[in-house]
Amino acid sequence: QLREEGFADFLLEQLAFSGVHPECLAIEVTETALIHDPVRSGRELARLSEAGIGISLDDFGTGYSSLSWLTQFPVTSVKIDKSFTDDIGIDGRKTAIVSAVIAVSHELGFTVVAEGIESEEQARVLAELGCDRGQGYLYGKPVRIEEPPWT
Repeated sequence: QLREEGFADFLLEQLAFSGVHPECLAIEVTETALIHDPVRSGRELARLSEAGIGISLDDFGTGYSSLSWLTQFPVTSVKIDKSFTDDIGIDGRKTAIVSAVIAVSHELGFTVVAEGIESEEQARVLAELGCDRGQGYLYGKPVRIEEPPWT
């Protein structure tokens, strides 16, 4: 969708139609989605960001993992991939990378979310490293749409 010219305008029209404020929405974009047409992606993301929509760089640490993505696009948060959180606190090299990503992200003013947290130990280490948020089975398992958690 990001590769299509006018995606930002379409999304903003839908928000206006629904009455949802742009500040209430964040979209996740993978590094892979950005590299296909960085100029167009940047233009579309800038339009969304200017409207107040949050932009999260998803699965950071996989794919091309260029730190330049953090300066070229209007990112508001970085999501650290599960492949790093799996071994957090066990593999010193992965822990060091996660620590560095958190530090750089915070220096740039981004929120950091760790994906794939499955244990209290992972959550503890990530909190000690300064990770802002986490998601994973520790907090909740996926549910089928037919079984919403609010019923």
